Amino acid sequence: MEQEIIRDEKGRFIKRKFLNEKEIVRLYTKEHKTCKQISELFNCSYPPIYNILKENNINTSSKGKTYEEKFGKEIAEERKKKLIGHKVSEETRKKIREKAIKPERIAISIKNLPKGQEGYWLGKRRPDMSGENHPLYGTHRSEESRKKSKDSRFKYLKEHPESIEKIKEARAKQVTPFKDTSIEVKIQNFLTLLKVEYIAHKYISEIENRYCCDIFIPLQRGIKQKIIIECDGDYFHANPDFYSNEKLNKRQIEQRERDELRNKQLTEKGYKVIRLWEHDIKRMELNNFESIIK
Repeated sequence: MEQEIIRDEKGRFIKRKFLNEKEIVRLYTKEHKTCKQISELFNCSYPPIYNILKENNINTSSKGKTYEEKFGKEIAEERKKKLIGHKVSEETRKKIREKAIKPERIAISIKNLPKGQEGYWLGKRRPDMSGENHPLYGTHRSEESRKKSKDSRFKYLKEHPESIEKIKEARAKQVTPFKDTSIEVKIQNFLTLLKVEYIAHKYISEIENRYCCDIFIPLQRGIKQKIIIECDGDYFHANPDFYSNEKLNKRQIEQRERDELRNKQLTEKGYKVIRLWEHDIKRMELNNFESIIK
């Protein structure tokens, strides 16, 4: 490829290659090659290719355009077929993760903070994007959109049963809730005074509907059967003394059904299940509690 020596804007001598403009335009518009691919064909750097396309009034920006809008329907369909069943390698996934969490990228995203907030620490939500300032504030997903997401999730889990096991294993390592309720603390204090060993929020994996119980009491002196104590809130677990079946909302109905199912499964596995209502716990004395567990 021929070259000529010219002066740049600062008066320096530089070499410029004679590039075939028509061929470059054809490769970009007809064969839909990228500027980088064209520069490799002409054995030159990327900017000259970009400048030639710009001089010929060809928009190289893909911002706001779909692949179909940029390259046409036929090429978009071909690309779509090639990507069906394609899996991203673990090496590529690792590169994406590393790129996503680079501190400098986070710093760039928050460098234009309002005056006086330059010291805003990384990783925290931008104040100019929270609350009413957020573009999605006040918007809600439609029922159709929610249903699509739900169906897609269930379809994936059905096709990949190993994912369900991974989720269960991860769930077993979680400790919930993060803070004990006042009624749980009261029962735990009773057990401590009675010198009964217990485990708070133990994950019960022996039943089909696995979950973290409130309090688990293992076999020990004076305890001849494994005990699970549930400290149920009057509202969320629908205490029948306060909430009749006719007045239950959807969440209370589901929770009551879940409690009954777990009671049955736990009993079948040899556990003694004790459910204590919030209203009763608040009035309970140590003597009353001792007679319940022994």
